[in-house]
Amino acid sequence: MTLVPTEFISEALDIQQDMLFNSIFPEERFPKERKIVIEEIRKDSAILYIAEQFYDRWAYHGSPYARPVLGYENLIATIPRQEIIDYYHAYYQPNNMIVLVIGDFDTRQ
Repeated sequence: MTLVPTEFISEALDIQQDMLFNSIFPEERFPKERKIVIEEIRKDSAILYIAEQFYDRWAYHGSPYARPVLGYENLIATIPRQEIIDYYHAYYQPNNMIVLVIGDFDTRQ
């Protein structure tokens, strides 16, 4: 999600496009990013989030929607960098995405 003033919508969309389609996963930054994701998973261990996870596991049992968005801590801690890159190239494709833009702007422009 990107939140920007209307006058910067073009730049924001350019940045979002670059993040989605041109990520390079620098090897030297990979351990730090792994720790950041693990901290985000731990942060979401509040009771309301735990209840939401329980509901998702029950309501979406047997489908990918049953899994937590950020993944599982043990998987994030051990998954090889190349496996993440392979996943990125396989699934971060325009036909797998939906873009929703909301705001005070001229849609024709």
